[in-house]
Amino acid sequence: MFLTEDAPLQKLYVIITDTQTFVNSLIQTVMGTIYNHVSFSLDLREFYTFALDGFNGMWGGFKVETMSTFKKTARYVLFEMEISLEQFERIKKDIQILRKKSSLTYYDHLNLVNILLKKKIFGKSRQYQAICSTFVRSTIKKHTGVDVLPQKPMYMTEPSDFMKSKKLKKISEGFISELG
Repeated sequence: MFLTEDAPLQKLYVIITDTQTFVNSLIQTVMGTIYNHVSFSLDLREFYTFALDGFNGMWGGFKVETMSTFKKTARYVLFEMEISLEQFERIKKDIQILRKKSSLTYYDHLNLVNILLKKKIFGKSRQYQAICSTFVRSTIKKHTGVDVLPQKPMYMTEPSDFMKSKKLKKISEGFISELG
């Protein structure tokens, strides 16, 4: 499950962004953080996350994002971590399942309330229900055995927390338009 010296390594990318949406600006105001969305990628072409749909912020679930999903003026920080080919393939398989079941996935509004209030009021989410930060963190932990934020309870994970991870290597920062 863990890396060995002779195993071929793959890259897993984590990107945190300031999405510049209405809901993001509300979260920025309440939380006082710049980056309020996180996704991960296996190839820097598609990014996987849980997010809200559209302007109203009422519905959401599993999403596949591309660079065109983000506003060009949105700020980002990009990280990478090395994983084994076996871990890489397990994550790919999980993503295929989520793509097929995307209509059964839900954005976990109650977990967002836990984070905003900084305490656990609402319990464990059901299967296929998450917010972006818990989805990214739990997927990495499930398939690599590495908890990128071991000092914090899973349900309290915020996108900006990924900046503090010692398990992720920062590789670039700037505006989405600079990533191409």
